[in-house]
Order: sequence, then structure tokens, then C-alpha cells
Amino acid sequence: RLGKGEKLEDIRASMNAVAEGVPTARAAYDLAKRLGIECPIIEGIYRVVHEGADPAAIVTEVMSRDLKPEVDLQIRAKM
Repeated sequence: RLGKGEKLEDIRASMNAVAEGVPTARAAYDLAKRLGIECPIIEGIYRVVHEGADPAAIVTEVMSRDLKPEVDLQIRAKM
């Protein structure tokens, strides 16, 4: 429903169940920031869910990035 432009608050208000992934999006984003790891997909999801960013714009932004080494290389370097 977010992908169709509906606001998170409106979606939550209309639900009787838990909005799956909403807390996880924040936790994953916060963890990546705390560890200093660049995670553009997680950041994009966070921005859509918690900041109201346009999903189509986020997909274009993420898919237009220059190729870089995978995140797991960055994680190993911090261990």
C-alpha cells in the first residue's frame, strides 16, 4: 500500500494487525548507521516507510548507483 502512495499512518489506522516490517526497517537502518555501513536498499526502505519518500524514486535512485563492493566486505573489515 505504501507503493501506491498511501501514508503509513493511514495504513496503520485501517489495520487490525501489526504492520510487518515497520519496526525492522528502523532497526536495520539504525544498525547500519551505527556500524557506518552503507546499505542503500535498507536506507531506501527506511525512507519510504518512515519519511514518506516516493517508492518509484527510491528504486530509480538505488538502481542508478555506481557499482561498488558488496556490503559484506565492509562488515568483515569492521570485525
